[in-house]
Amino acid sequence: MISTMLNELVHTTAGESYLTRTVHSGGHVIRVRIRRARLPYDSYAVGEVIARDGSRWTRLVEEHAHDYDGNWFRTVAPTDPDHPATLAPLADRLTDRAVEIVTACPTAADGWSDMDIIRALLGRGADEYLDPGIIAEANTDPDTSPVHILRLPDGKVVITTSHLPGCAYVTSAGQATCDNDACYGH
Repeated sequence: MISTMLNELVHTTAGESYLTRTVHSGGHVIRVRIRRARLPYDSYAVGEVIARDGSRWTRLVEEHAHDYDGNWFRTVAPTDPDHPATLAPLADRLTDRAVEIVTACPTAADGWSDMDIIRALLGRGADEYLDPGIIAEANTDPDTSPVHILRLPDGKVVITTSHLPGCAYVTSAGQATCDNDACYGH
C-alpha cells in the first residue's frame, strides 16, 4: 500500500531526540512518535492510527527501548550530531508495520471470526476463572439468553446474553433499540 507523507518533525534537546511522522495510507492517518531520552525507560517508539472521527489515537505497534541489548535505543547515541537522522530507519519500520495492520483490518469488525472476538475479549492480560458451578448455572438459568455477537457498522463488537434471539436489537445487529416488553434479561 502506498503511503503519503503528511509531515515529519525532528528536534533535539539536551541529550534527547524526538521524531514525529504522520502519513496517510489507505484512508487512514498514521502517526509514529519516537523519543530517544537519556534512559531507556524514558524512551519510546510507537505507531498509532487516528479514529475516523478524529477523536483519539489508537496504538498499533510499539518497540520498547529496554527489551534487549541490541535494540534501537542501544544503536542510537544521544550525543551523535546526526542523531535525529538515525531515528529514520526505526520510524520507517514502525510506519510499515502500522500500515500493514490497517491494511489487514480496514474496519474493526469486518472479517473477524467469533473466535477472534472472544480471543480479544479474554486476551487482555487478565485470567478468567470459571468454576463448574458458574458454568452449569449459566447453561440452565432461564433468565440468560444465548450468546449473541453483534458487529456494529462503526467497527465495535457487542457480546451479550441479555437479549432473546427475536429481540429487535439482535435481529438488526444493534441498529434498532430493544423492546423491553418483548425481550427479558434487562
